[in-house]
Amino acid sequence: SRARKIDGFTVYDTTPGNEPIRLLWRYVGIDGTEILVRVGTTKAWTGSGGGLTEIASGLAASTAHVLTADQYEGTLLWTDRLGNVKKWTGTGLAQDLGGTPPKAGIVLVHKSHAVLFDLIDAGIEKGWRGAYSAVGAIEDWVSNTAGDLDFLETPGGVIAAKVHGESIIVGKAAGLHRMSFVGLPDNYVQEPIASDDGPISRRAFVKVGPLLVYMGHRNIYRLGAFPEAIGDEVWDEVLAKLDLNQRH
Repeated sequence: SRARKIDGFTVYDTTPGNEPIRLLWRYVGIDGTEILVRVGTTKAWTGSGGGLTEIASGLAASTAHVLTADQYEGTLLWTDRLGNVKKWTGTGLAQDLGGTPPKAGIVLVHKSHAVLFDLIDAGIEKGWRGAYSAVGAIEDWVSNTAGDLDFLETPGGVIAAKVHGESIIVGKAAGLHRMSFVGLPDNYVQEPIASDDGPISRRAFVKVGPLLVYMGHRNIYRLGAFPEAIGDEVWDEVLAKLDLNQRH
């Protein structure tokens, strides 16, 4: 909840109530205005350096549930699968995203769609499903450019997803899928990627220049046409120090 003076760092500000910070987001409005958004376990604020404005309260959250976020034009979206997908439009209070989308563990923006993964739909667990809004209308989940897509060839639920080039890479514990936009009538299609080891956590996918790199359960990988193991020299040391209870 705060920065401590270590290796030259000094305290800049402290989050009210010493809440753990689950998200720091550099929000850029349509007019170019920049502001820092932070989401804690029960509340969210904008601003920094002591000038904080509360924009959300009563969040049902914990540090054990990773929060994911993305921004569509002037609307910041965030979710953690515990509550409804949230939106903040740059002013006022954050609200539930309209259109009654399912609860989700992951939100991202792709091709002017809001895309959700690891779903709870009408109280039913559908971790293997993704859903996407209508194009250019992130609160429309019923038009012909909105829909859902199942990832069933690989067992288990979706753990992580990341936009990579023109596609979305969708990760499960046992492997990867590539989700691609194709336009009407299907909107999106998906195909498994030849792999047998997927991301270890929500934030395992990392963009390094044009590359997508991720930590799996048995190695560290670089994704091209298929995952290539690149962590052989360090994996044993990483595994020895890895605390799976702290993976995010």
